[in-house]
Amino acid sequence: MYNGFSSDEVKEGGANRGSSDKLGGGIVGRGVLLDIARLRGRPMNEAEGVTAEDLDSSATSQGVEMRRGDLLFVRTGCIRYLSSEGRAGLDAPCLRWLHEKEVALLGTDGAADVFPTPYKEWAYPIHRIGLVFLGLHLVDNADLDPLAQACEEEGRWEFLVTVAPLRFTGATGSPVNPLAVF
Repeated sequence: MYNGFSSDEVKEGGANRGSSDKLGGGIVGRGVLLDIARLRGRPMNEAEGVTAEDLDSSATSQGVEMRRGDLLFVRTGCIRYLSSEGRAGLDAPCLRWLHEKEVALLGTDGAADVFPTPYKEWAYPIHRIGLVFLGLHLVDNADLDPLAQACEEEGRWEFLVTVAPLRFTGATGSPVNPLAVF
């Protein structure tokens, strides 16, 4: 699991610690969209990785300063191009960036990790390290295109966001519908 708790805490009947029902009150905070597709001027290709430099460049070009506890959404533009062959996502070195910025939640329009991964023995590093060692909440496969359009119209990439998971006792994940408020 994470935060020093053993994976033995997850049994056939569910998780004894850290289950989604513990977030029953939801997550509310400052949301930030870093639009990598906008930065590159195109949707990312399958198996194309987002770098920490991309995250910094996007924040700079959008005039956004990352703050401790931000709920970060990263748009690659690949939601329409998901395939079993590969998908755009964050490269493993982005984990250091996420840790240094003290991001509380990462939402992406894919599954966070670039796929296929170059790390054969440690597949899905954003999930495995982000969840386990950073305690990072993840929102996968979010349709961020409407959010990107709203940010562009508003001329800002910061907003109030709420994320409300379903209260499933013992579950390690839940469907959510993040809502951005400008």
